Amino acid sequence: MSHYAHSRRLFVPFIAVSLISIFLLLLNGLHSEFNIPLPDLHQYSLTSSSLSASHVVHNRIYFSSSFGAHYDVYLALAGSVQRILKTTYPNDYVLKVYVSLPMRYEFQEIVDRGTGLYQGNMTSNGLFLDDFRRAYETGEDPTLLVLGTCEVDMPDWGNTLLELWDSLPDHRKFYVVCGIHNIGQTWTDEHLADWSKRGAIRTYGISEHVAKGYRGKLLTMADSPEEKYYTADLEHVRTDYFVPILNLKNMPWRSSVGQAKKASKKPLTDVVIQGNFEQERRDYAEFFKEFEASIHQDPEAWGYTKTLPWEPVPSLNPFTIHLMGNGKEDELDIPNNVRPLIKIWKDVDYPKYYEMIAKMDILVPNFNAHGGYYVGQASSSVVMAVECNTPILANHRLRAAYTYLSDALTIERPSALREIDALKVLRTGTLPASNWTSLDAPPKANMGPINNILDDGLILDNGLSNRVRWTANIPPRERAPELWDDMEIMLKSGWRRSDKDMERAKQSIWTKNDEFSKRLLQGI
Repeated sequence: MSHYAHSRRLFVPFIAVSLISIFLLLLNGLHSEFNIPLPDLHQYSLTSSSLSASHVVHNRIYFSSSFGAHYDVYLALAGSVQRILKTTYPNDYVLKVYVSLPMRYEFQEIVDRGTGLYQGNMTSNGLFLDDFRRAYETGEDPTLLVLGTCEVDMPDWGNTLLELWDSLPDHRKFYVVCGIHNIGQTWTDEHLADWSKRGAIRTYGISEHVAKGYRGKLLTMADSPEEKYYTADLEHVRTDYFVPILNLKNMPWRSSVGQAKKASKKPLTDVVIQGNFEQERRDYAEFFKEFEASIHQDPEAWGYTKTLPWEPVPSLNPFTIHLMGNGKEDELDIPNNVRPLIKIWKDVDYPKYYEMIAKMDILVPNFNAHGGYYVGQASSSVVMAVECNTPILANHRLRAAYTYLSDALTIERPSALREIDALKVLRTGTLPASNWTSLDAPPKANMGPINNILDDGLILDNGLSNRVRWTANIPPRERAPELWDDMEIMLKSGWRRSDKDMERAKQSIWTKNDEFSKRLLQGI
């Protein structure tokens, strides 16, 4: 291994961290590497906003991406790094950022509002490679290169950057940090081994579950019989995570939207599903099929007339589903009867986009159960809801994946209660009855109307709880007591969340993000 690789992997702070780790493990008894998929280095980072200059390995840093989006992701990391460098090296650091210019959908306004993103001049990513090479001709010698979307950046730039790396003497080489959005992309197979063999790369996922998934992928590749992989020491590629949550407190609508939500006494009325219109990502077809069935059962519970075509009844605060994203609308499979009840928003600029999500009562993930958003890909829907203080209707699986979420940011439903049924519970203040006809008679598929139902429901008075009793495809309390306990907790907790609690939860995320930035600068 080169002197460069040793200097990056075995420098003094890392040895100190390792010794502390060993000491803690001895105190704590048995330990298995397999039940801690990601190293927990948060405890070793300095807690202040600055670092001692003697601890900093990297203070000449470039950020770039060839991808024409994801500004909110890597500019958030660049902003965190910038704030720490400013307090550590007020006038003696290099931080250059390259993006696709002009930024689409008026994202520059989001940058200018002091949302925690990088502040300063940004250069077109079309100039990045030439500028980066020139930096070694002028003696600027960047030591760290952060690629914001390695799924795109490595195929575009990886070979050229590797040639440059190989041409430099050891004391002038650079370290690459790869941002991971989706572990399923093929760039890892084609590019990572070359960088890992040189001891010159580390990765970060934009959510902990992405980092864990990527860590598992690296361990699998490291165990491969292919010489390209098993000789690359892939199991020692450091994997971390950074959750790009913007701080929208300075947006012009923030105060008025927050006050309006706090003062509102209306029932649950507006929910949003945000993201590309693709069935592989979200189960639109099943969601709207269940929505149509629920309205058929009781249109007035949703604020509509009893007969087709369903018309809104203003006094009942009619329920509306908003779809925000891009793509072909025919991908959504919306039944004709409910199409007038859906509002579709496409090609909305970022400032308006954030405001609209902030005005929603709830964000509904509607993730495809077999898609990647739970295991290897991070959803922008979750991040945007957190940024906008809009609670997320989350099941246990989503909470387990997006570990930065908390009770302050979510409304947790049991998975046995479908999203539409959970929304009806929250809107009407009533729990459904089980559609079993007896304790030993689960409903059969395609069963007709049920007259003899088991009624264990809890009813809260919210103005809509005098609706007719309704059923859901769930076991009775006697057969699933934990399910019913979870439903009662969800109902009693309601769908409103405190802005103060949400801001406090986000502060915890930002603190952990800054700790990751410090680890980058320290090289640990």
